[in-house]
Amino acid sequence: MEAFVQSVNGFGAGVAAKPSSCSRRAPLRMARIPDDLEDKNPLDRVGDFVGAFQRLLGVGRQVDDSLLYLGEEGSEPLFEEQPPVVLVVGATGEVGRVIVRKLLLRGYQVRVLVRNLFTDTLDLLGTGCSYVMGDITDPYALMEAVSGVDKVVCTVKARNESEVREVELDGLKKLVRAFHDVRHADYGRTEATKVTLFKFNREKDFRRWRSPGGSEEDDELVRKPAQVDFRINVRNNAMFTGQVFDTYTGHAELICDLKKLNMRGFSGLVVRCLGDGKQYRMVFRTGPGDKNGVIYEAAFATVSGKWSTIRLPLVSFKPRSLSGSSVPRELEELDRSDVRQIKLEYRKPLSNPERDPGFFSLTLDYMKAYRTQDEADFVLVSCSKVTEAVNHRKQQGREEDIGEDTVMKYKGEESLRNSGISYCIVRSGQFTDQTGGRKALVLEQNTELGDKLISKSDLAEVCVSALQDPRARNVTFDAYEAQYAPTALSPSKDIGSMLEGLKPNS
Repeated sequence: MEAFVQSVNGFGAGVAAKPSSCSRRAPLRMARIPDDLEDKNPLDRVGDFVGAFQRLLGVGRQVDDSLLYLGEEGSEPLFEEQPPVVLVVGATGEVGRVIVRKLLLRGYQVRVLVRNLFTDTLDLLGTGCSYVMGDITDPYALMEAVSGVDKVVCTVKARNESEVREVELDGLKKLVRAFHDVRHADYGRTEATKVTLFKFNREKDFRRWRSPGGSEEDDELVRKPAQVDFRINVRNNAMFTGQVFDTYTGHAELICDLKKLNMRGFSGLVVRCLGDGKQYRMVFRTGPGDKNGVIYEAAFATVSGKWSTIRLPLVSFKPRSLSGSSVPRELEELDRSDVRQIKLEYRKPLSNPERDPGFFSLTLDYMKAYRTQDEADFVLVSCSKVTEAVNHRKQQGREEDIGEDTVMKYKGEESLRNSGISYCIVRSGQFTDQTGGRKALVLEQNTELGDKLISKSDLAEVCVSALQDPRARNVTFDAYEAQYAPTALSPSKDIGSMLEGLKPNS
């Protein structure tokens, strides 16, 4: 379907504009990547196409230069310069309509993705927002919808069971990808959420890695060095395979030596790999750490026979002294500005290593770094059934009893979490039409929910609050109402206070 954008207020197309400074309270800074690592990002090739597509349509948005104030005249502006532009996908739904109204009342510029521009649709959402005609399955409409927006709220829901995969999984993936690509095309690498460090099917990147044939840490305690093979397979992926022979101290590794990689402004690594069900480690060596014999490592598990996108936050890398002594306090935190070496390592399991023959096999596609972002740029409304399904799988170890719609929602969540875009995932209870604020709100993680409820107004309030609260960045939580009304003795907690207690990267 042809993408169509129209400002209902202005009855015309505007000019695409860069996000306002207020939409990033602490603007993202481009970390310097050495020239030999700053190779052509595949997203750079997307930029030319997206830019040409936008120029062909000649469609964008109009920006009001006036300051927006809330409250009495003379009060402080909510936004400096220009308000953020928020795209709402699923805006005509039960919760989406409430979110649109709340965003407009708080001074946001709102854009909505709708299937048609019939009078009924316009009556639902009013004339305060701009419209893009299309749906979540149309990549061309999505590219136009996300052009120039600062944030996205997605409340989309399949109309019937036959559309669940197409809408709630494949459609969500297309939306996330479009948001990522168009942002990069409009504003360059400083706004791209991820930077490719290594694409292993590129010969230049493949040759940067070496296997020393065992480990650089092997000593007289290792009876027989590990056997390691690093090569490109018939599908053009890199394979790290071999066997570790020594029971307790032997290990195999791949090493990439760097001049000096500055990862300030980045929060972690994303590794796409095909595993064997075993655990591996990513190891960093830094300039200050080398002087004191300290390395930084993070373990990650793989799934046998399945491709996985592994997310490794830099805060998860823990220091270890090669001499076995205690780590100096000033070296307890990884120095992101001076990374000298990246290492991929396999060791036998700590539990019963003598029973493990030591074979390993890890296929690598790419390694990327994702940026530090202060606020959530993408809010996704999911459902509490996903939490119940996750808990069920942990307890039962199978998915047979989980409905397909719930599985699709969970996989959609995973695609957003692994995208590199800063996110907030709200798993809501069942909707009610009650007035918001009548009962206390509860925001929790990994709880046994049962039949929990939440008013549409309260859920919309949580989503809107998450857009500008740094404490909502990269968190997943359940939102529902308590069984009691707020009282003087037990008042309802502020949403920000509840967000404070949530665990990120979950």
